[in-house]
Amino acid sequence: KNQRKLAVYAMGRKREDAYTRKHNIGSPGEKREWEEDFKEKLYEELRRLDNKIHTVIFSSEHIHSRLRSEKEIQNLRDLLSPWFKEIMILVYLRRQDQVALSSYSTKLKVGSTADKILNMDARPDVHYYDYYKTITKWSNVFGADAIEVRLFETGRFVDSDLMSDFVASAGIEASRQYLQLENLNESLSWKSQHLIQRYNHKYLRFDDNGYNKFNDNVRKVLLQKLESRYPGEGELPAREEAIAFYGKFKKNNCRLAREWFDQEYLFTEDFSKYPERAGKYRLAFSTILYFDIMVKFERFRRFANQWVERLGGAKRGNGREKSKRTLYLHIGCHKTGSTSIQRALVLHKSYLLANGFSLFHTTPEGKLRAIGNVHPWIDFKEGENIKNHIVDDFFPSLEALEGDVVVTSEKFFYLYDEQDISSLIQKLRKSFDVIKIIVYIRRQDKLAISHHQQGSRRKAVAATKLYGSSSTALPVYDKALDQYLDLNRRLGIWADQVGDENMIIRLFEKSSLTGSDAVADFFALLGLKIQHRVGRENESNGFVKTKVGHLMNQLDFPVGLSLHVSEYLDNAGKMMPSRSEAIEFYERYKPGNSRLNERFHLNDREWLFDTDFDDYPEETDQDWSEDTANLAIKNTITALTDIRYVSDMEMERIASAAKKLRSSRPDLANRLFELVEKLKEKG
Repeated sequence: KNQRKLAVYAMGRKREDAYTRKHNIGSPGEKREWEEDFKEKLYEELRRLDNKIHTVIFSSEHIHSRLRSEKEIQNLRDLLSPWFKEIMILVYLRRQDQVALSSYSTKLKVGSTADKILNMDARPDVHYYDYYKTITKWSNVFGADAIEVRLFETGRFVDSDLMSDFVASAGIEASRQYLQLENLNESLSWKSQHLIQRYNHKYLRFDDNGYNKFNDNVRKVLLQKLESRYPGEGELPAREEAIAFYGKFKKNNCRLAREWFDQEYLFTEDFSKYPERAGKYRLAFSTILYFDIMVKFERFRRFANQWVERLGGAKRGNGREKSKRTLYLHIGCHKTGSTSIQRALVLHKSYLLANGFSLFHTTPEGKLRAIGNVHPWIDFKEGENIKNHIVDDFFPSLEALEGDVVVTSEKFFYLYDEQDISSLIQKLRKSFDVIKIIVYIRRQDKLAISHHQQGSRRKAVAATKLYGSSSTALPVYDKALDQYLDLNRRLGIWADQVGDENMIIRLFEKSSLTGSDAVADFFALLGLKIQHRVGRENESNGFVKTKVGHLMNQLDFPVGLSLHVSEYLDNAGKMMPSRSEAIEFYERYKPGNSRLNERFHLNDREWLFDTDFDDYPEETDQDWSEDTANLAIKNTITALTDIRYVSDMEMERIASAAKKLRSSRPDLANRLFELVEKLKEKG
């Protein structure tokens, strides 16, 4: 993600930008408090990193645009230098006219009212475009040897690919398949530019009352519609204008080229993409009328939705004709290749779109997730209705997408209550004519073993709440497990809401999957073929790591410490129950599985799943041996002795906190001072 807060922290306290305005950080005093809070959280995150991590990457284009003085750059260096023996600055420079062209769409997307792509009044030494001055400032603070300058031109990239160039420049070894990423934040077409600019002029992001969230959220919905309805290139200035704009910065570009690249010119000076004369970019009256109606409709609908929620969820109509649309809702279940499927969906996003499918993987804050699930939208609170499970704006955000839509999250499989599922489906029906439920199911003993093992990884996961923290391969059976593992009841509830014909139930068995692979099988369900292979993800942990993980959960270890210890634990082998234990666990669910098969006709087996238990040992393989116990103890001792001692700077922070507490909490202040003294004695 964009670590924008780094730039906000280092930026002068008297300056403001969209972030500080949006978060009401107005006065220098408020900025100081924000800085202290951010610094504390950042340092805590860094403190939790174990010693195996040798490199930390921060990325934010705002660091370039917001930090304009050496003092601000020094602020950033002072923030990071206590934690790193070496800091490398990696910067990509793009020809100034091309930057202006690309950033114009970005500005419009976040509410700008700018009506000119190229600011011909810009001075040659303006911070944003004076690369020579920028690199000089950063060199003065970090040293020239710490600066890696790359040119944003395809012909200059390693393997002619930006991602390949970045990982090579940063010293990262990465498989080629992980570099095949979707293009994000692409430019708007000229029609979309003019229309969203029209909206921005009328509905400001920041008005007299500060940040206007309502206007901002409607803009996001409109952008999704415009990008789908009006694809194409953005507006282009005339070639002569682009050359004149670039000419303002050419002198300093050449200085930088000579000093850093030992060449005469910094960029390739090809301007053939620009037209000889600027085109006539004029919207048809019908297009403007259509957009204005769309704006009024979206604003009215959003306003009405707010009142509907306040008044108890009264039914509403969408007030317009729409083409038939299908929602493919992948609900899990867990440990059936879901993570690999979600990675593949993002990797194939353009391919999906070309075939009429929109993938929804945006966060509530409007950011695109690198993995294609909607986990952040789902927030479970036990005993409450579905309206409290799904974050606001989930449903209108889905409706804004074009064509058929794919949504995936295993969190939906934690919906146990019929009323919750019914409420979810009713809300989705307002936007979709057909709702297909895709679910992969696994034999209950195998599912429970793998899912319970996942719960050993950290205290916060829902798997721990479901299965408990017993250090056994199979979880200790409790009637409460049936709410998750009784597949006949669970899937019956979903089918009652969407209809049996709309249930796509697949067995997570190699012999039942297309190409013996869950990813290939999922794409086949959509009538597609995978274009890029995705490796298996979210694999199970080994014997020692699983056992100790469960034990740490039982002791309620702090999450940070638990993660630290886990990194040092051996990951070989696997915990396994005995064959008889696995069969006994599975027997509880056989009758329900049989009824599930009778209803949906999934295969010709009497009990639905393969009943081969030969993978299990005759005797349980889940108890400590002398070797595994000794290994676990050694691993844990190594991890605990490898925890970094408190630094002098951290002790100063503790002492500073103690001073502030002297008047209000003298008892606590004294205890903190005693702690500092003890830490100093220990050296």
